[in-house]
Amino acid sequence: MLLKELTVSVAWERLQQDWRASIHLPIIVAASLLLIILFYSLRSLYRIHLHPLSKFPGPREAAKSDLWLYHQSLSTFPEATFEELHQKYRKSKAIRIAPNELHIADTRLYKAIYKQSNPFPKHEAFYLGFNAPSPSLFTEVDQFKHKERRRMLSSMFSRAGVLKLDGLVRERLMLLENKIDRLCEKQKIDVYGALRLLTTNIILEFCFADSSGMMEEQPDGFGSRFLEAFSVAAGGVATLQQYPLLRVLIGKMPAWLVRMINPDIASFLDLIQASPIHPFHGKS
Repeated sequence: MLLKELTVSVAWERLQQDWRASIHLPIIVAASLLLIILFYSLRSLYRIHLHPLSKFPGPREAAKSDLWLYHQSLSTFPEATFEELHQKYRKSKAIRIAPNELHIADTRLYKAIYKQSNPFPKHEAFYLGFNAPSPSLFTEVDQFKHKERRRMLSSMFSRAGVLKLDGLVRERLMLLENKIDRLCEKQKIDVYGALRLLTTNIILEFCFADSSGMMEEQPDGFGSRFLEAFSVAAGGVATLQQYPLLRVLIGKMPAWLVRMINPDIASFLDLIQASPIHPFHGKS
């Protein structure tokens, strides 16, 4: 009899615990959702009305989160949208395009922003989006390290250094001119593609002493494997900036899996596969 009463008591206690748990779970879920909504609402109010950049004009969605700028970055030419906004807001010299970002239209402010003495610090999250295996002159955010890197390369970009490129530029221009003369009688000329090929060819030859025959890679066009890979890489920068976790995942994933998930990136992987400093080196 005692055992039976004990069993009934234990069963009743478990039933009460299950009932309390079933009541608590919806409350916990509802409270969590309420806290999330409250957090984002308060953050939006702060960014719109109390943030240090709140006095600058711009779309309200841009002030609330980075998603507006991210979607603009995925468009063909976001600068056209920015120019329209400058006109919309009474030709404002600075408009707000993200919670912590401004777009400047006044070229007179260039030297104030990019001055070498006491410069504005670079936004690290932006440069991490390029997913470089190690810092470069472009992605280095430490102003002292950047200054040292710039000092080592400054002679290459001095007036005397640039004038030394005259022969290289003329040679590549001649190659492009001959190619256009050969193609213009049988097809339309993609001027943008031709100039892009020319400038990339000169830059690669100047920086790496090797353009890998890009000018004649496509006998009847102005494309190349490098330009194709570069377009893919440039198109993914905004996504890697917006979703930092992807940078970690991509670095850990084997190349074959990345190809399967995104076939468009195959050209980029083919180009960098042989690089010993890249995370994909040796992976297949």
